[in-house]
Amino acid sequence: GSIVNIIADIWGGMPTMAHTGAARAGMLNFTESAACEWGQSAVRVNAVAPGWIASSGFDTYDEAMQLALRSYKDKVPLGRYGNEAEV
Repeated sequence: GSIVNIIADIWGGMPTMAHTGAARAGMLNFTESAACEWGQSAVRVNAVAPGWIASSGFDTYDEAMQLALRSYKDKVPLGRYGNEAEV
């Protein structure tokens, strides 16, 4: 069998988003623990962790936060956010 969890890139931190980073770190640990526990039963457990992805979710924040989120793309090596289709 195979289990694939989807989390987000948590390795660079996310200003003002500690709550979501903590939840995603928990899923990463669950994925690693499940892989160790269930591997002997031939169950493969992985996590996919895309970096910053531009989505309609940006529109749910207030204007100040939207501006901040859009500025973070400058920290992405590609110079842009990924998009939903790329995930």
